Amino acid sequence: MIGFAGAMSAEGLEKVISLIPTWLNTGLSVAGAMLPAIGFAMILNVMAKKELIPFVLLGYCAIAYFKLPIIGVAILGTTVALLVHFYTGKGNKSGTETEEVEVEFEDGI
Repeated sequence: MIGFAGAMSAEGLEKVISLIPTWLNTGLSVAGAMLPAIGFAMILNVMAKKELIPFVLLGYCAIAYFKLPIIGVAILGTTVALLVHFYTGKGNKSGTETEEVEVEFEDGI
């Protein structure tokens, strides 16, 4: 409805906005101000390992203070993650070969 009012005219959109009660508008403003903190907490909740926290903070600092684009930080982070993974030996598959097992299915499937 708001999109339709905005497509029609700016006055129509202002009319719809003026119909919203002030208590609801204030609540939405407070919720909007809390969203960055909630997002940060959700990311830290998922990545709550001690060894990953410096990388998360480095990414946030790169975006917030150095004004780097998000896609650039994502590419840089992926590169660093791959380097750490392969140079710490976790990506080395020597000695951990798995056997391939061939399974025959009934009914020719």
